[in-house]
Amino acid sequence: MERSDTMEREKQKLAIQIAEHTLLCVMSCSFPLPFGNCFSVLCSDGSQYRIVNFVLENLYEAVRRGVSWPIKVKPISEHCAVIHDERIPHSWYQDHWCEVCCPERLLPVQQRLAHDRDEACGARVVSVCGVTINFSKRPRFE
Repeated sequence: MERSDTMEREKQKLAIQIAEHTLLCVMSCSFPLPFGNCFSVLCSDGSQYRIVNFVLENLYEAVRRGVSWPIKVKPISEHCAVIHDERIPHSWYQDHWCEVCCPERLLPVQQRLAHDRDEACGARVVSVCGVTINFSKRPRFE
């Protein structure tokens, strides 16, 4: 069967180490964590990518549990990639990608649609200064 998606197997790269990461304090012990620190990886060919579908703490825990380097990644743009490694359970991947690290155009469709709904109801305002979210304007059922 021919693959029709844009993430062809030949685009896969091998991440050999963490290059950079944020320094948020994460206070949880139950893995996989729903949120955590963002990070970038250095690949075997010298390229570096921000990872948008995984958090650092979960990667460290996956390695602790036996996933060895290199880690398989797939670039989705010149500077962003996703971890895409069959050794890691599906439930460890983030469905909600980092909105700081990932350009809006690359976010999953569900996330972009949520932004559209938030903008339509006035909960999300995009300006030259950034994005403001007013959670009280989101619709709620009583």
